[in-house]
Amino acid sequence: LGGWICQVARDEFTAGRQMVSFRPQLVVLDLIFPGGQQNRLHICHDLRTDERFQQTKIIAIIGNNARGWVGDKFSRGMVDDYLIKPVTGKELKQKIVSLQW
Repeated sequence: LGGWICQVARDEFTAGRQMVSFRPQLVVLDLIFPGGQQNRLHICHDLRTDERFQQTKIIAIIGNNARGWVGDKFSRGMVDDYLIKPVTGKELKQKIVSLQW
């Protein structure tokens, strides 16, 4: 994707381990588990409160029904931007490039 080095984590435990060792500049995070019963907003909070990751950008991926909810988190600085599912590679690349680095 655009010459960036990407790592994929399929669960929170793996993501946590990778973030500590890899120290990403950007995290793209699907916030809602299937069924919408739980969310991963705590990961955003953990990143924002850990000084090692305060410069890390966060793009949230959300379902259409979470638009207002994540908009509030965006306005409070929990995420840097967000995309609504379904997301294309082109949309993701545009969003990444548009972030203020």
